[in-house]
Amino acid sequence: MDNETLLEADPDVILFLGGFEPGTDITERRDLFESDSVTAEITAVQEDRVYPQGARYQGPILHLFQLEMTAKQLYPEQFGEWPSYEEGPYPDLPENEQLFDRKRVADIINGTF
Repeated sequence: MDNETLLEADPDVILFLGGFEPGTDITERRDLFESDSVTAEITAVQEDRVYPQGARYQGPILHLFQLEMTAKQLYPEQFGEWPSYEEGPYPDLPENEQLFDRKRVADIINGTF
């Protein structure tokens, strides 16, 4: 999809691939949208609703993290606010702000559940 088609669709939110890739520069990706004369006109860009998401070939474990990320980014009133961070594949969330039990998932993976 080119930028003009994206502007024509004018989404309220843009989710871009690469949020879990090491070395992803989230700020740079947002800056690209803001600095382009076409994409700067998109509602999602103007309202600062451009978010990173998972990887192209993710499995069920990564999917859990992506669901948590998406819920917090799109519905912070219900699920708590997604932290603002600039580096790394995933921020450290306090246990009381996590939407799924990491220990239970690890136990399932390790066959100790």
